[in-house]
Amino acid sequence: MIAEWIWLVWLPPASYFIYLFICRMLSGKLVKRFRWQRPKDKIIFQITTNGKNKHTVDNTIKSLKKTCSKYDFNYRIDVVTDEGCPTDYDANVVVVPSNYKTKKAKFKARALQYAVEYRKRRKENTKDVWIFHLDDESIVSDQCLKAIVNHINHNKEPIAQGLITYSNKFDETNLLTKLADCIRPPGCFECKFMTKYNALTHLHGSNLLVRADVEEKIGWDFDSIAEDSIFGIKALEKGYRVGWHYGVVIEQPVSSLRNLFKQRARWFRGGIQNIKEVKSKKIKLLLLMKLISWYCGFPSALITFIFPFLQFSIPFFARIYLLLGTILWILSYQIGISYNKGNKKERLFAILFLPIIGLIETAPAFLFFLSSKKFEVVEKK
Repeated sequence: MIAEWIWLVWLPPASYFIYLFICRMLSGKLVKRFRWQRPKDKIIFQITTNGKNKHTVDNTIKSLKKTCSKYDFNYRIDVVTDEGCPTDYDANVVVVPSNYKTKKAKFKARALQYAVEYRKRRKENTKDVWIFHLDDESIVSDQCLKAIVNHINHNKEPIAQGLITYSNKFDETNLLTKLADCIRPPGCFECKFMTKYNALTHLHGSNLLVRADVEEKIGWDFDSIAEDSIFGIKALEKGYRVGWHYGVVIEQPVSSLRNLFKQRARWFRGGIQNIKEVKSKKIKLLLLMKLISWYCGFPSALITFIFPFLQFSIPFFARIYLLLGTILWILSYQIGISYNKGNKKERLFAILFLPIIGLIETAPAFLFFLSSKKFEVVEKK
């Protein structure tokens, strides 16, 4: 009897990939090109790091200065890091004192909150200052700089997200983890789609543009290791609109299976924490559905291996639905490979190894309780 209904675990992930393609069809373009116009406001490029990837941050600063040096505008690069970490960066370094305490925030959120208070002391949390959040390895291209400046100059939403691709050092990463990271760019279709309807379940902590006065009002003092996601949700609860700025930031795929497990488990645990923080029943339900789909992805991937050995039938309507979900699952990875600048061989491997990739991607969510409750930092090359 149980075997006859085991196909039901396929339904949540199949539904998610159908939903993802609806987002793709209805959200429009993720990337646009704009002409350069001098920004009317100041831009602070903020890299928040714990210092474990110092050489990577150094490269990011160098790349950022190279891009910005082509244009005349008011900007600063801030590196926010904890006391005891390296501070010899070619940028303005903001050190978070070891005795600094918040009401709730820990780990990266604590550093982000300190940066808000640091700017407050400098009287920089104003409407004419924008913070552009970046990760250790984020590469800001000319296209991205022009896009965020366009957003600023046209007085659009005070918070805006953009696409992140993972083509930086894509060829230097092992096959399975870089293919697993090809599902991430298609997820940006969902993010952009949800900004239209004021119902976000997540934001990226990188390629995130926030007006300084708004960031102060929202703050980062959350009890969550997925602080970027809850920041977007709290912004909506406070009445702020979140937009899309159409700029692309290039980052690195996860370098190892161990790092991928730590990262994905952190995201899933943070999602659970965020459900407790969310006030909106609509967003709470959407987030819950997303987490269930991710959690059920692992047993679904297992079933693809044992399916030939099981003697059970699937109702016809369910076969059509699951077939559609599976096709869109395959296409999602193919789309991600395009954004990550993969080649034909990687497209083929993505199809051949998809069940294995599915296990790798979803196992951290299914086994998140085995991971650390701390903010696990992913190493970058």
